[in-house]
Amino acid sequence: MERDVRPSGWLIVAIAVLSLNLRIATSAIAPLLPTIQRDTGLSAGALGLLATIPLLCFGALAPLAPPLGRRIGNERAISLSIVALGAGILLRSAPGLAALFCGTLLLGAAVTCGNVLVPGVIKHRFESHTGPALSAYSSGITVGGTIGFGLTVPLMRLTGLGWRGALALWTMGAAAALLVWLPQSGSARDATCSDADTARPRARQLYRDPLAWQVTAFFGLQSLVYNAAATWLPSLFVARGASQSTAGLLLAVSNLVGMAGTFALPVLAARRPRQSGLVVLTTALIASGLAGLLLAPVAGALFWMVLFGLGQGAALGLALSFILLRSPDPAHATELSGMAQTFGYLLSAIGPVGLGLVHDKTGGWTWPLIVLLALLGPLLATGLGAARGRLVMTASEASERR
Repeated sequence: MERDVRPSGWLIVAIAVLSLNLRIATSAIAPLLPTIQRDTGLSAGALGLLATIPLLCFGALAPLAPPLGRRIGNERAISLSIVALGAGILLRSAPGLAALFCGTLLLGAAVTCGNVLVPGVIKHRFESHTGPALSAYSSGITVGGTIGFGLTVPLMRLTGLGWRGALALWTMGAAAALLVWLPQSGSARDATCSDADTARPRARQLYRDPLAWQVTAFFGLQSLVYNAAATWLPSLFVARGASQSTAGLLLAVSNLVGMAGTFALPVLAARRPRQSGLVVLTTALIASGLAGLLLAPVAGALFWMVLFGLGQGAALGLALSFILLRSPDPAHATELSGMAQTFGYLLSAIGPVGLGLVHDKTGGWTWPLIVLLALLGPLLATGLGAARGRLVMTASEASERR
């Protein structure tokens, strides 16, 4: 069945609004944790679990999304996930600790479904014109995280609704995402399901494909470095004499400038058969930022965080690009997305805890920064492997390995 592969402006808008709200839902809870602790009496460990539930969902539940997409179509499955997202936000905002944790689990599952299936939609609907749509998706993720982190507390204070009411306000964003996405629910659904059914046996062979594991490892390592740094860099700045507000501002600046990388890299990557130079540039930016924080964490903090933000934004855009550029068809893109996010997010969950343990053992922030720098070695190696102008297992290769 032929289909129009020219980039659709409305679909790009829908992808951007969707990705924006997927990240807002998970990031809005973080700045409210001290308020939630005072109100509920939860321990630090319980709060840590609350903040980690979405990340665990990203890893543990990602394998369930591709079968759902094959059964009813990726576009319709995403629509259902947006409905579940809104329900999860409302449940999380309801009175009671059970509602808080169950709502977080539900929205984590919903966000996981959206995260996994969107790359398959982009591959199916845009084919070789994926750059603009992927830029909209990755930029929406970055902007959504910044909005959730930066605006939730001001909204709570401005409205006087308390932390539950502030969290509930983000259902309006989910409603907007559903409104712009619904027109896509029936579009190309039959073709998507047909393509997925045809390619399903081949896609399952991804777990034997070294290239698929390189894409997965790069996705996980860039996420590990980001999550570990975002968790502990504010504490590093405070330990070196900066105020809490200054430390938060530095992290916000890093996220904002990272938008340039998440927007530009998918477009640049799609124009090249190989992305080795982009991998080297991305790794060099992250390394420069971390090395600067190691040598002059206070004097040049703003400059180092700009470099780090540009590098991390580029790494995210590149990681998402690899999923599409290394996939021969939409079904493989969906399967590879599920594989990368399953193992990638489980790997990244180690970052904040591991870096905290290194800090506890050493009593300072020098060794944690050295550990982050050391992780850039395997990040570079897996990125160069994923950047080769090849595709994950093709039909002929799959049949030969059966």
